[in-house]
Amino acid sequence: MGSLKAMLDDSIFAPRKKEALSGDYFDTTEMRNKMFKLDWGRMDKKPTFIAFKKKNGLALEDKETGKLKPTPLLKFYKNTMRTEYDVICNAYTYYICREKGSPQHAMSQKEFEEFCFHNGLRDCADASKKKFGFMNLTRLFQELNEEPDPANKKKKAENAANDDDALMRFEFLELIIRLSWAFPQSPEPKTQFQGYLMYVRSNFMREAQLGAIDRNVFRKERLYTPEVLAVLKAYQEELRTIYTLAVGTDPGIGKDSPKLSYKKWCWLSERCEFEDTNLFEGNNLPLACGGIPAQGLHRNELTLIFMTSMMMVPDEIKHRDLYNVASFTEFLEALCRVAESKDLATKEALEQFEFMSTVNAIYDAAAQVKAKKKPKIARRPSSEFWANPEKTRSLAERVLSFLDYMFLKFEPDCGSVLMSTYESAKLLGSLASESKQLYGKVMWA
Repeated sequence: MGSLKAMLDDSIFAPRKKEALSGDYFDTTEMRNKMFKLDWGRMDKKPTFIAFKKKNGLALEDKETGKLKPTPLLKFYKNTMRTEYDVICNAYTYYICREKGSPQHAMSQKEFEEFCFHNGLRDCADASKKKFGFMNLTRLFQELNEEPDPANKKKKAENAANDDDALMRFEFLELIIRLSWAFPQSPEPKTQFQGYLMYVRSNFMREAQLGAIDRNVFRKERLYTPEVLAVLKAYQEELRTIYTLAVGTDPGIGKDSPKLSYKKWCWLSERCEFEDTNLFEGNNLPLACGGIPAQGLHRNELTLIFMTSMMMVPDEIKHRDLYNVASFTEFLEALCRVAESKDLATKEALEQFEFMSTVNAIYDAAAQVKAKKKPKIARRPSSEFWANPEKTRSLAERVLSFLDYMFLKFEPDCGSVLMSTYESAKLLGSLASESKQLYGKVMWA
C-alpha cells in the first residue's frame, strides 16, 4: 500500500488526498463509522422511529427520568445494521439513481417503491386486507418523510436540507428496519432481522452485481494502476479543458473553486453521447420475475457512475452540497468508470474492418441495424452494471478508446485510428470555440 500511495502522490490524482474528507485516496473505515453514527443518531431521534421503538419493545421508558432507554434488542439491531451498512449504502446509492429527473442525493417515491418491490413488498392501501408481503407503501413513504417542528436554528437548517418528498439515507435505515417487521415474525427477533438483511443483500446482488461492489474495489483493482495513470497524464491538458468547459460559469461552493455539478455531468453525457439511446433500456422488473436488463449505458447508470466516483461524505445534511458536485479527480474517475462500461471497438477491430475511429464504427453499426443487417463490429449485449464479467481488456486500453471517442465528439477531425493521427491543437481549438459560443469567452484563458 505504501508504494501505491507514493505512486498516487506523484500522479494526476494527487489532489484527491487533500480534497477527500478521509484525507486518503480511498474511502476509509473511519469515515464509514462516522457516517453510520450520524445516520443512526438522526434516525433514532425521529418521532416516527421513536413511536416504532415504543410499539415494538425496542425501547422502554425509564420510570425515574421518563427518558427512553434502548433494549438489548435495539442494541443488537444497531450492531447488526453496522455489519451490513456498507451494502445498505450501496443499495441506497443504486436505487436513488433509478428515476430520471429525481434528486440524485435522495430516494424518490418511485425509487422507494421499486426497492420495496425488489425486496418482497407489494402495495396494499386497504389495511383490512393486509396480508403476507403487503403494506400501505404510500403511507409508509409519507411517514418516513415526516419531520418534527424545528426546536432551534440548527434543526431548522437540517429540515431545510432534508427533501420533504424523498428519503435521505438515515430515513432509508428506518425503512429497512420497518420492512423487516412486515413479514411474519420469527419466534427469535434477532434471527428475523438478520435474515431480512441477508434477503436484501442477496436481492441486490442479483439485481445489480456490479452496483453492489464497494467503490474502493474499482479504485484499487482497476483505476490506480501505472498504465491508467499514464494515459490520463498524457491527455491531462485536454481533460482539464473539457472539465472547465463543462463546469462553465457555475459558482464555487464557499471558498472552493467551481466544480462539476450533476446537471453539467448530464450535459456532457448528452453532448458526447455517453448514453446508448438506441439500445433497450430494460423492463425494470426483478430478474427473478422476468426482468430483462438494459443494453448499453443509460441515464440511470451514468448517474450511478457520477455518484460512485465521489469520495465519501459522511454528513448528508450538513455537506449536502458536496453530493451534487465532482472535483476534477472525481471527474477523472467518472470518465474511467464510463470507459469500463461503455462498449467501444478495439484498435485491432477498427483496423480489421478499416474504420478510422470508434465513432465511425458506431455510426456504421447503427446504419446496419436500421437496414436489418449484421454490424461488422457487434455491440456487447448488455451493460456491465448488471453483472460482473471477467475483464478481457485492461482499463488503460478502455480509457484510451473512450478518450478517443469523446475527443472526436468535440472535434471530428482531430484523429485517429485510436490516437495514431491525433492532433491536440485541433481539439483544443474546437473546445475554445465552443466555450465562446456557450459563455462568450474562453473559460480557461
